[in-house]
Amino acid sequence: TSSVSCSVCVTISAVAVIATVTPTFLLFSVALTAAFVLIFRRFLPTSQSLRRLEMVSLTPLMSNFGELLNGLVTVRAFKAQDRFQDRVIRVVDTFQKMDHFYWSLQAWLMYRYDALSAISTFLLTLLALVTGVSPGLTAFLLNSAQKFVSSTHYLCKQYGQLQMEFVSV
Repeated sequence: TSSVSCSVCVTISAVAVIATVTPTFLLFSVALTAAFVLIFRRFLPTSQSLRRLEMVSLTPLMSNFGELLNGLVTVRAFKAQDRFQDRVIRVVDTFQKMDHFYWSLQAWLMYRYDALSAISTFLLTLLALVTGVSPGLTAFLLNSAQKFVSSTHYLCKQYGQLQMEFVSV
């Protein structure tokens, strides 16, 4: 919780610093935050569903492994190794499909956030050039904008982690 409150403070201070130099950034920061939230709201339900499917597909894998360990002598006695191996492969494939989709969705989110970060840096640079801000102050603004974007991203990520923990419950 202390890192979340620190991230909130960083976000607020970055916006305050940038707003004092270029007040038009306030409109842009509201739009950027709204874009982060909209992307995240689209991402979260799908991510939760995929996480549930991943956990559901993990259960047969673990139970199959436990059965195999406990009954290894019986499996060998009846020469059923091939049948158990085929079942393990099927269950692992099912789990890997869900796991792959879950991590692909995570990559989708990272791509969107990185694109928003690049757009915000570009637009803030243009805004600084148009308003005639000095080069040193522009660098300071870009650094503050990077902190704003990364802390907003961190807050979304922490909220997503919290939601994923609720899936486990």
